[in-house]
Amino acid sequence: MGNVLGQQQGLDGGHEVVTTENVFSQQQGLLGSKEVVQVDDDDADYQRKGKGKSNTVMIVLNVLAVRTLFTLDVEDGKTVEQLQQMIKVEPLTVGRIALVVEGVEMKDVQRTLRDYGVVVGTEVVVLLMITVSVRGYKTTEKIIDVEVNVTDNVSELRKKLKRLKDLNQLELPDVGLFFIHNQEVMEEGRSFLSHEVKHNDTIDVFPGFVTGGED
Repeated sequence: MGNVLGQQQGLDGGHEVVTTENVFSQQQGLLGSKEVVQVDDDDADYQRKGKGKSNTVMIVLNVLAVRTLFTLDVEDGKTVEQLQQMIKVEPLTVGRIALVVEGVEMKDVQRTLRDYGVVVGTEVVVLLMITVSVRGYKTTEKIIDVEVNVTDNVSELRKKLKRLKDLNQLELPDVGLFFIHNQEVMEEGRSFLSHEVKHNDTIDVFPGFVTGGED
């Protein structure tokens, strides 16, 4: 494992930009704690798979969960899956890492970065996806697993549940609803990460509205 970089290389739109070969320096995360973005660039497994001649390109990883940009030299013949496996954000536990280029997720993990048009300077947005178990407001309601991006606001969960209701896959209150996580009401303008929602956590749905208390 390589050395941890501590030198800041510059600023880009309020994002810190650092360069590394193996391990990204610690950055302040959305939870107020320090997360470590780690990249393992050992190319031995890639060479054994014989993907053919590749070019080394410098890409920019935009890890939204730590509000930081990193540059990384990577072979453009690596598959999306190999790049996903290189990225770890500690201590966050995620269900899946989604990689997005120009607003389009690279969903076919067996295709190469070159197949997706990744070249020198391409920005790859790193989304940390978790699965939450949503429990309906009726005691007999089944639990449905929903995948969300940790940096999305909780309001995105409402939209996903509305789509499930339209498909008759989930029953929701006709008037209003709110969400409970770890016995706390969730604010829909805040992210799942700021609510400390973890992979495989349960979120309960309750009918009604939440009003602010009097001063």
